[in-house]
Amino acid sequence: MESILIQQNFLDRHRYQIPVQVKSQVKERQVQVKSQVKERQVQVKSQVKERQVQVKSQVKERQVQVKSQVKERQVQVKSQVKERQVQVKSQVKERQVQVKSQVKERQVQVKSQVKERQVQVKSQVKERQVQVKSQVKERQVQVKSQAKERQVQVKSQVKERQVQVKSQVKERQVQVKSQVKERQVQVKSQVKERQVQVKSQV
Repeated sequence: MESILIQQNFLDRHRYQIPVQVKSQVKERQVQVKSQVKERQVQVKSQVKERQVQVKSQVKERQVQVKSQVKERQVQVKSQVKERQVQVKSQVKERQVQVKSQVKERQVQVKSQVKERQVQVKSQVKERQVQVKSQVKERQVQVKSQAKERQVQVKSQVKERQVQVKSQVKERQVQVKSQVKERQVQVKSQVKERQVQVKSQV
């Protein structure tokens, strides 16, 4: 068809250069070309329609095929989901059993450790009690020794204080006697003076 159009364009461009005797042939050729063009257009339209019908049919078939594949895939996915659920449940049960076993083992281990710790603590308590008793006895002996030393020191201090008090008492007695004598002398003197004053007034 393109070649026909090219020929027609060529004839159109050069029609004024064609001799008179071929004008009739050119017209006939143009009519022929036009007829071929129309036939080709009709043919192309028919092919286009057929192609459209074919494409629509293929699209429908493809849609049907896709729907079928989707359904099959959904069924397959559901089956896989169920299998996975069953598998997960089985794994969960196995894990639960394993955890319970581990918990029991840990409990037994903890109980054993607790007993060992209790025995160790009791032994340490006994050792501490013995140590404390020994320290208490040592402290009692030390306190008794310090008490005896304090008693001896207190006795010595008491004796020293007694001697000091006796000395102070003697000094005080001597001082009092001296003050008494002085007071007696003073009183006698005052009495004589009073007597002399009374005689003088009489």
